[in-house]
Amino acid sequence: MTLHIQHCIKKELPEHVELLPSTKVYFGEFPYRVRIKGPGHPHKDYDPHFHYDITDFMRSSNMFYKRELQSSGGRNIYFALYDDLMWFVNWMGDSVEAVHGPLSEQHILDMHTPGLIIRENNWYKDFDYRVEFNTPVPRTYSTHQPATQEEVRHLINWVHDNFDNYRWGTVDFKWFYNYLYCDYNEYNDLRAICNLQFKKLIRREDKIKLFSEL
Repeated sequence: MTLHIQHCIKKELPEHVELLPSTKVYFGEFPYRVRIKGPGHPHKDYDPHFHYDITDFMRSSNMFYKRELQSSGGRNIYFALYDDLMWFVNWMGDSVEAVHGPLSEQHILDMHTPGLIIRENNWYKDFDYRVEFNTPVPRTYSTHQPATQEEVRHLINWVHDNFDNYRWGTVDFKWFYNYLYCDYNEYNDLRAICNLQFKKLIRREDKIKLFSEL
């Protein structure tokens, strides 16, 4: 899918339209999101005629392969193709507040990199790495044994003893899944021993790439 995605260029957009980095391929299919001006239904200032003109334009332009989300907070339209995005923005630019899209070829690759999450800020301002641990409920057809409470307690105590700065999503000892937020470099230094002792509890790992790094 990356071969069909084109990155956005600010000078190709109307001057008043803000270009913002997309965090992902939305719904797994749409690289571009357009934020429409003004509130949506059922906000008291919602303008049905304004939004009908937008819908009518897309219908007359045969823009059927798109997706929308509407709420009182506003209306977002998602496009799969760059040509459709530019056609819409060039004709209906007065209705557009902002476009979210990839800013470069590297940004496109980043959006398709497993374990890489694009965000404006770190988690809880301090942490650029997140490890998801889980202790699945046993099923009769599965041979996988869930972690015992003692194993969970051992993990939590080990983190406390070995990390200088971290945060748990859930702080008690009774969880089926939990997130450890920490510094990537610190976790990387302890990765080998963590995998050795707690590998069966680790479900996935995610690292942040900030907007400022795109």
